[in-house]
Amino acid sequence: MSKFGWSYPPGCSGPPDEPEYPCAICGNMPDDCTCPECEECGSQGCVDHLKSGDLANLIKTLDGRLFELNKEAKRRETLTLPCPICQKVQTIDIFREDPIWCCNQEYWSTGWREVINGC
Repeated sequence: MSKFGWSYPPGCSGPPDEPEYPCAICGNMPDDCTCPECEECGSQGCVDHLKSGDLANLIKTLDGRLFELNKEAKRRETLTLPCPICQKVQTIDIFREDPIWCCNQEYWSTGWREVINGC
């Protein structure tokens, strides 16, 4: 660190650019946004100046899409085999990335296995 504070490596003038997020209205990345320019501020995909009716319609559309996606996610849920100790069956949803635990056993896609020494 220099005596003036933090110094960046050669060729770097500051922190990395902010990440880009999809447009809240059309869902495309900013370079591919299909929304018209806002009449008030001139930016594309401006939710700040959406008319209330347009905002309500957008929310209804997105709610419908989300409902259908959640319905598909629910359809893809699977059940574990019964726990070898207590016979409890658990649900595996699509968001789960870690094993399921029950009675010092863990369930992976291949089935239950005993956990030895908490490992």
